[in-house]
Amino acid sequence: MEMTTEIIKKEILQMMREMPLEQIKVKKLCDRLSIGRSTFYVYFDSIYDAVEEIEGELMSQKLFANKLNGMSEYSTIEEEVHESLQFLKDHIEVFESLLGRYGDESFKHKWAKGITRRFHQMIISDNKSDEWNEIIVTFVVGGVQKMITNWLIHNDSISMEAVEESFLDLVYTLQHIADSKR
Repeated sequence: MEMTTEIIKKEILQMMREMPLEQIKVKKLCDRLSIGRSTFYVYFDSIYDAVEEIEGELMSQKLFANKLNGMSEYSTIEEEVHESLQFLKDHIEVFESLLGRYGDESFKHKWAKGITRRFHQMIISDNKSDEWNEIIVTFVVGGVQKMITNWLIHNDSISMEAVEESFLDLVYTLQHIADSKR
């Protein structure tokens, strides 16, 4: 039973790399897996139900749950960045599907909110207006999302260490700018 649900979820993730979620139909999925539609419906109510389960499993993991809530359990930013990127790398197939070209927009939004909360904690200047802070965080989060998405797509040619170094350079620069404005 668990094996069947994993095979179904894995194929949905593969299909999400190939087409928009709205185009993934139960019949098409079942044809690709050579299973009957009734087998699919034993485990899931819909394609969206299966995607929600995939996302729920990912988001229930402690590291990701903390990120979504803007929390950190790390003593240094370097440790946090390294562990975050390692988590992404360890779950690369899921993130490629959920954040990729045809990814789930609601997941992308939740992910962006978590990054935004964390960046608010890391780089906000107390002496600047809320509008200025929001502009900076929005700019940074957009860049971070694009950087990570590109890395996930091109993971064969871009090392995790290179992404980590670039990410830390960005954070240090933004912290320096925020500190100089205080």
